[in-house]
Amino acid sequence: MTSSIDPTLEMVAIEARLSALTGVTEQGFEQTYDFPLDAFGKKLPYRDFEPGSSIPAGGDRLLAAGEQAQPHVFAFQIHHVAPTRRAVNALAIESDISLIGWQPSDNAGPITTFFFNMYDEFNTSGERVQWVMTRFYQTTLGQSPTL
Repeated sequence: MTSSIDPTLEMVAIEARLSALTGVTEQGFEQTYDFPLDAFGKKLPYRDFEPGSSIPAGGDRLLAAGEQAQPHVFAFQIHHVAPTRRAVNALAIESDISLIGWQPSDNAGPITTFFFNMYDEFNTSGERVQWVMTRFYQTTLGQSPTL
């Protein structure tokens, strides 16, 4: 059993949901990971799920004793990576459709997104090798009175 603000159950649920979508999903890829490649030698689309930590919804102020039970915010990001801009956009949209509004547990509120960033990466000879779109998501924990 985890506490009402420990995101362990939610992280497992989110990763399982992402794993059912297009591409590989991992919480970080080891340096030795052998990425699947397309016919042109480019990496196939994948997601790198990077969980954050849970913080009090009160932000940086001290919480009074009566406020200690209020929900905490659990933020996380997903790096979507694909060889083309169109493919990375499709991958991110697929994640958005799957996650936004979904509650990963009875203890969590609906997932929302609050920021994204997109850029392309080049190799040392100047050839574009991939596009990366990072989406930041959040949910509130502490919704279940039994945890």
